[in-house]
Amino acid sequence: MLHIVLIILAIILLVVGLFGAALPYLPGLPLAFFGTILLGRLTDFQYFSVDWLGLFGALTLASLACDQLAG
Repeated sequence: MLHIVLIILAIILLVVGLFGAALPYLPGLPLAFFGTILLGRLTDFQYFSVDWLGLFGALTLASLACDQLAG
């Protein structure tokens, strides 16, 4: 039961992260990244590898850095 609730939470984080890409008051990239981490951990990385998660994390950090530098 807890496993299903956590998967639903991960999907909610991903959806809110998607909305955060368009809405300036939501931190979209970090929410989507944490949702991806949670979903990957719950599924034992069956759908994507840890390497892909590392690449997504690096792109998330680069995007946040660019956002901070842009103002």
